[in-house]
Amino acid sequence: MTRSALSTLSLLGLLSLGVACSDSGSDDKSEDEDITDVGDFSDGSGTDDGGSGTGSGDDGVSDDGGGSASGTGSGSGDDGWDDGDDGGEDDGWGDDGGTGTDEPPMPAFELPAVPCEDDLSWHVLMVDSESGSCTSCTYGADQWIVAAVQNPCSTDMQIELYDGYLIGGMDLVNLSTGEGEGMGVGSTGRVDLVVVPAGDFVSEPLYMGRMSRGDYELNLSFNDTEGHSASLAFSVE
Repeated sequence: MTRSALSTLSLLGLLSLGVACSDSGSDDKSEDEDITDVGDFSDGSGTDDGGSGTGSGDDGVSDDGGGSASGTGSGSGDDGWDDGDDGGEDDGWGDDGGTGTDEPPMPAFELPAVPCEDDLSWHVLMVDSESGSCTSCTYGADQWIVAAVQNPCSTDMQIELYDGYLIGGMDLVNLSTGEGEGMGVGSTGRVDLVVVPAGDFVSEPLYMGRMSRGDYELNLSFNDTEGHSASLAFSVE
């Protein structure tokens, strides 16, 4: 082959290589444009989504913070419950043994004077809202049965009570109508030691509401380990 022919073939080969490289570059450019487009799409949308996600996440935490503030409101709800407790309903049930806030405050009362004989004095008495302790009690007034243990001496004394209760049971009869009622207190067997101060007494009231007219007979059993009892005749008129 002549030098001229080799030159011609070399030139043709270079031209073919140039065309091939030109086509390859065109394809790469197209792919680059596609990648760029995808990149732009990804960046744009991804940033938007990320921004939205981040914003939403931040808002969520901020809302949780609001929820925490709302939790403070919920705290106010707890205060509402506490206010309800403080409103006295629980105290009413606890103090009144189930009568709630319907029970009025019991008036002061006095026990009869007794001499000191180195022993305690066990009493049952009626108290009403009009006259205090009574044997002729006022119809229409609120009445209580009161069990009391009096220490007329100059030194403290002690009593042993089952479960700490003073009233163990009672029987009450309206002699005018023949109607009666009774009650008894169960025991867990626990014994509490209660101090009766010198010259003072301990007592336990039982609210009876407003009793009907009549002459009554009351027998009360104390809840002490020695089994004391007391009785009382009284009227409501």
